[in-house]
Amino acid sequence: MAECVALAVDTETHIGTGRLRVVSAATRDAAGIERAWVIDARDTDPAALAPILAGRIAAGWNANFDAAVLDAAVFDPAGTPASRRLRWFDAMFADALLHQGRSGFAFYHGLAWAARHYLGVETEGKGTVQLSYDLDSDLSAAQIAYAGADAVTTLWVADRIGAAVRAAGLSEVAGLEMAARPFLDQLSRRGFPFDADGYRAFLADQQTALHRCESELAELTGGGQGNLFSTEVEPTWNPASEAQAKVALNRHAAADVHAYFARAEGRARGLEPHDPLTAAVLAEIGGPVAGALLRYRHHAKLVSTYGDSLLAHVGADGRIRPQYLQVVGTSTGRLASRYPNAQNLAPETKPFVRPADGRVLVHADLSQAELRWMAQVSGDRALQAALADGGDVHVATAARMFGEDVAALRERDPARYGELRARAKAINFGILYGLGARALARSLSRPGAEVTVEAAQQLLDAYLAAYPGWPPGCAATIASSTSWPPTRRRSTGAASNCSTGSTGSAPGRRRSRRSTTGRRRWPSCSRTRRSVRRSASAGWPASTVRWCSPPTVHRWAGRRARSPVDGGCSTWACGACCAARPSAPRNAAIPVGRRCATRWPTSTVSGWPTARGR
Repeated sequence: MAECVALAVDTETHIGTGRLRVVSAATRDAAGIERAWVIDARDTDPAALAPILAGRIAAGWNANFDAAVLDAAVFDPAGTPASRRLRWFDAMFADALLHQGRSGFAFYHGLAWAARHYLGVETEGKGTVQLSYDLDSDLSAAQIAYAGADAVTTLWVADRIGAAVRAAGLSEVAGLEMAARPFLDQLSRRGFPFDADGYRAFLADQQTALHRCESELAELTGGGQGNLFSTEVEPTWNPASEAQAKVALNRHAAADVHAYFARAEGRARGLEPHDPLTAAVLAEIGGPVAGALLRYRHHAKLVSTYGDSLLAHVGADGRIRPQYLQVVGTSTGRLASRYPNAQNLAPETKPFVRPADGRVLVHADLSQAELRWMAQVSGDRALQAALADGGDVHVATAARMFGEDVAALRERDPARYGELRARAKAINFGILYGLGARALARSLSRPGAEVTVEAAQQLLDAYLAAYPGWPPGCAATIASSTSWPPTRRRSTGAASNCSTGSTGSAPGRRRSRRSTTGRRRWPSCSRTRRSVRRSASAGWPASTVRWCSPPTVHRWAGRRARSPVDGGCSTWACGACCAARPSAPRNAAIPVGRRCATRWPTSTVSGWPTARGR
């Protein structure tokens, strides 16, 4: 393992406790020989692995999980400093990078998906053998094979994904993501302190305020009814129902509703079932009933959306540990958070994020990161100058768009200043994400001040006139990257197509890999020989026929055995299959638990761990 040039590491844990049971690794040395290793943590001190793994780069799939397991069981007991611990190439992150920008695509892929997509193989044991590890029983042959297969699959998948990342010109981006992973991993592990007791008291106050709003609404709408659990009076209608709230407003605040529509539409009328009743509409309607409804919604949201559900995530040590989704969370690559969404806490909850005594919280933010990216990529001189000036870039944008001294309006006409700045800001941050005239019109419209699609298009045109350099600059960057991902084409030659689940047959024909193997997942030696003969009779060189390799742990016979990654024979069955590629050794490898005909019994290869996982 110390001499290998490529390494993949995986762990298996006890589901109930999360404690380490198995460490599996796949290695490739300079000669191309690959080996799989399975270490049973029951019989071997995991800390003994620390000097072997220290400072190494390993491929992994969902490395955050394996890193946490190995830190707790291997590196922490050994006292290995953080700078010397295993460094990861997370193939899951790299795979997500390759699929960024695609709508309707799942970015959180599992290893089984990756094996099928990149290698054309189906893994076995996910959800069955995977969940069977305990802390005391002897490892079964299936458990050993599953653990080793995961490591081998990770090594091969990482090879394919790494090559795709380089082909797509994303090596630097992937490097940045891999460098950021440990920080975000530690951010999730450590979490942040939360004053749960103070927050419970706050929620109790919000619940009391909610009952007061219900009593106020009951008084304003003709009385209410009491209940056995509170002295407060509830309205006879449901304030949480928008339909019932419209009826109550039409009946008990008709003058306010009619005045609102007279201002907005030029004629007085009541609320119709299709009319929206958003917070902005209620604020425009005004009056006691609408104001009480606004307050009711505010307190109800705090109690329901940010109530006990947030407390459920507070640990015994008083800290919340959200899960941060790096790369895999969104189609744009932006960081996401869940359990809970720590990036979108309600303003009222933030005062309860409190540091321990003697510590402080430091807040930092990137200033207009998207605009600076756009200015650099596009090369637009005007936008670069506006950012380099150090002033308010939205004010500078508005000045260029509308031809006014917007900064001077701040004192002379604050309302006009706010309107122009808001429009420029909406375009500044929206246009990068495909903002069109219709979406801009919806964003800028307010009750009583609707913005038409035509007016929004004029604003977009004014913006493009203000920064004429960025559209062609960004378009050139986009055009240079449209060659990725490559389109899949029908196979017209001899090369196998692992990603589409088929192999080349004769030119112009196509056959499913599953149909050629029948009920068995992998072709036997006899089937392989028949395929070679069939292909040769069709005019193909026998050396071009390849099969995707099975996702099993392989025991190596000591000679060079090349994997599908470097173009060697990938059948891993017996000497007959290697006849398809003269450059491969005759008895390259034998899959675990498989007898390749009768010529190569599995017992002829020694050195494989027993059921105890040596």
